[in-house]
Amino acid sequence: MKTYAFRAASAIGVLALALGAHSAAKPAPKPQWLYVSDSTHTVRIYKLPLSSAPRAGAVLTNPGNGPGYGMAVDRAGRVYVAEANADLVGVFALNKKTDRMVELASIQTAKPAYDVAVDAAGNLYAAEPSGNTIEVFKAPVKSSSRAAFSITGGIESPYGLAFGPKGLLFVCNDRSVKEYRPPFRASSQSAGTIAVAGQSQPDFGQGIAVNTRGDVFFGYGTIVEVAKPPYPRDLSNVYDLALPPHATVMYLTFDRSGDLYVAAQYGSGNARNGVYVFNAPLKSGKSNVYARFIPLDQATGLTVAPRP
Repeated sequence: MKTYAFRAASAIGVLALALGAHSAAKPAPKPQWLYVSDSTHTVRIYKLPLSSAPRAGAVLTNPGNGPGYGMAVDRAGRVYVAEANADLVGVFALNKKTDRMVELASIQTAKPAYDVAVDAAGNLYAAEPSGNTIEVFKAPVKSSSRAAFSITGGIESPYGLAFGPKGLLFVCNDRSVKEYRPPFRASSQSAGTIAVAGQSQPDFGQGIAVNTRGDVFFGYGTIVEVAKPPYPRDLSNVYDLALPPHATVMYLTFDRSGDLYVAAQYGSGNARNGVYVFNAPLKSGKSNVYARFIPLDQATGLTVAPRP
């Protein structure tokens, strides 16, 4: 009996240790923060989920060399900002002690970049509409980095970039959304047009974001349109998100829970400029009404990242 009891106790102890090790292997995910760039050289940071009256936890002025437009974040939490007016992409991290953004790198682009994306390997993609190209910078990205190659096949005034499931790259051209499949190289061609818009881009910046199911959300002029896989070749399977009338959609991003953040502008000084938040799940055929609003006069770029 003693032997049996000892063995049973030992088995329970081993099980407890195993369960403890299993629990330790799954730490709680880091809190997420919404980074918002604007055309006045400012980056604001908001803790998620947003309160009913969101206030920036940190306001970082002049974090780089030019006004910020499209943004991206890599797996290490580094934030990339397209600084179109300076023909640069800035790479930043938040200093925990000073609560200020530290510039880690400043990458020269051939033409003004209005959006950026980073793949799982840390390679940087810069959308340059005036050059009808996407420049690709190989990881590790640093100030001395130069483009390894450019994707030009099917590219026409690209304002938005986003990666989806399986490493698919989606490009928001002037009037269409193109799909590109890895591996990427200079000879890459579009795998197809997944949507065609009825209106063209404004002067700068139109966002695109992809959720975990592969639904592609993209801004054209005054609306956010949605294409669901299998992707259509026209607008037959695309639905819209309802922003207030006359919005000019800038950039889009998702958080971990699937909530969608949309930066929109109506003209400087309009009280409806800012970030609109649509709560998941977003569905075709239902009224997707925004749940939160952050009033910001010059909001442009958006990305979600864990705070360092």
